[in-house]
Amino acid sequence: MTEITLQIDDSLIQAYGRAAIERVMRQQLKKLAVKRAAEEILEDIDNYDPLKDEEWQAARQRAKAKRT
Repeated sequence: MTEITLQIDDSLIQAYGRAAIERVMRQQLKKLAVKRAAEEILEDIDNYDPLKDEEWQAARQRAKAKRT
């Protein structure tokens, strides 16, 4: 894990309080982590071809068989 030091204007600390600012920053970092995870999933999806996946083909066949 990397530690980052930020300079925040004293007027913001006085207006909102340190705890509130820390909470907002943690929330934003969580959103960034979710965004990155979504980007990785989309990359994986782009590289995935279900027609070459034997398990997917078998599940597809089972689903077809259940419909009939």
